Amino acid sequence: MYEIKKLLSVCDIVKQRPNPFGGYRKYVATGDIKKSEIISFTEVTYGGRPSRADCTVYSGDVLFAKMAGTEKTLVAESIHEDMIFSTGFVVLKPKPETLDSKFLYHILRSNKFLSEKDRLSTGATQKAITNKSLGNIKISLPPLDEQRKISSILDKADEIKSLSERVLHLRQQLILSTFNEMFGDLRINSKSWPEKSISELCSRVSVGYVGPLTILYVESGIRCLRGLNIKRGKISSDNIKQISQENHDNLLKKSRLNAGDVVSIRTGNAGVSAVISEEYDDVNCADLIIMTPTSEIVPSYLCEFLNQKFGDSDSIQGAVGAIQKHFNIGSVKKVMVPLPPLELQNQYHQILDTILHLDNQIEFTEKISLSLTQEMLT
Repeated sequence: MYEIKKLLSVCDIVKQRPNPFGGYRKYVATGDIKKSEIISFTEVTYGGRPSRADCTVYSGDVLFAKMAGTEKTLVAESIHEDMIFSTGFVVLKPKPETLDSKFLYHILRSNKFLSEKDRLSTGATQKAITNKSLGNIKISLPPLDEQRKISSILDKADEIKSLSERVLHLRQQLILSTFNEMFGDLRINSKSWPEKSISELCSRVSVGYVGPLTILYVESGIRCLRGLNIKRGKISSDNIKQISQENHDNLLKKSRLNAGDVVSIRTGNAGVSAVISEEYDDVNCADLIIMTPTSEIVPSYLCEFLNQKFGDSDSIQGAVGAIQKHFNIGSVKKVMVPLPPLELQNQYHQILDTILHLDNQIEFTEKISLSLTQEMLT
């Protein structure tokens, strides 16, 4: 068990204003940082800089965004010493005899710290943590040599996560190119396949339960998929809610899902679709469009068709609503689907299955990496 210390007992909050300078310098606002990467900046003069452009850093300082609900953290290096940063960041200077900069960086990105920051944040318009509240946060502090060893391991975990994100992006590009090469541009049916409507190709086209679900959630029961769980071509297990067996059998009986069903988000990110795998057989759903394909069409083919036709469109054909787009079930049933030969659809499914197997391995590796990160920082 490591020693527990107040964060501000092992580092100092520093406020280093820029000295007058000629010409231009790069100004980094909180919006210019994504996670731990500076993705943009604005060039400013000393006299013309925004009022918030009033903070400089030295190599080894660690910055994080004050606002609640944000994860923006950076270890300052020599290249950052000529930049100006927003006062929306807190700048911490670790006491070198006690705290390593990289270890502090990982602490500030941990779920435990971010949760504490959010809990202690205040403000009427935009909640943010104050210096006084920051003084109430405690951290687990290993000896310096262990901090450096842990940081090295967590750096490798970050590399795994970054590589996973790049591979998953390439995976999506591979699926798109494979699909388009085999079937053409189905949004315009460039290969002139015969067409049938979704109502003709699916034995069931319905909407999952639409109504207040919060009061139905239980700690342990039947999983209930929502729009948040539907990603392009896959189901996300993050934050899945559960309902009772009784509600699954009665109130939400018509919302039950079976392996092979295709579901589409109805409201919000409308049109994004996924196939229900064996893992999610006989779960329930809320506010999703449910389609049960007949033997005329392969579920994975229908799913990717829907993603390409609707999932990438800002102006969704067949969706209604002035503020928040949502699908009208009647319009969905009328959507015409190009119908390549089943043999070709099955070939696509086999290729997709191979790609998704790799996807699952990457996701498993990433979860282990995330688990290791949080365990070390608890």
